[in-house]
Amino acid sequence: MTPDAEDRFFSLGGHSLLVPEVIVRIRDELGVETRADDHMTDPALAELSFLVESLSGETDEPERTTGTPRSTPIQPERVR
Repeated sequence: MTPDAEDRFFSLGGHSLLVPEVIVRIRDELGVETRADDHMTDPALAELSFLVESLSGETDEPERTTGTPRSTPIQPERVR
């Protein structure tokens, strides 16, 4: 099955224990820091893609200014 833009992480078999791995992969591959709550709200893949693009500065949309402050990113050696 190929996911499409409207699919959601949890609907595709993702779960809370995989969220840190996704965060690390996004950071390592795209250089963008996302938060656990960005993923736990179960956004559609298109919504998550837009968030990553906006945080990377690749869109004209302003950066998000609401929500909880960014915490220290998870260190890759702590993700198993």
